[in-house]
Amino acid sequence: MSDSEDIKVGDKVWLKSGGPPMMVRTVDTNASSGESFADCEWFVGTAAHRNDFALSSLTKIPPTA
Repeated sequence: MSDSEDIKVGDKVWLKSGGPPMMVRTVDTNASSGESFADCEWFVGTAAHRNDFALSSLTKIPPTA
């Protein structure tokens, strides 16, 4: 199982290509393509942003101790 297959609602993630930390709001699979994706939310200052990302493009942020 890859790290991206283990992503679930509430996880903190980054895009593998970089960017701000994001929180996973939902995880779903596209019926036509079979690709799994996550609806993520992140903040820039006080402005909230949301977008869908393929799970294969995300990596989990390890929890802090």
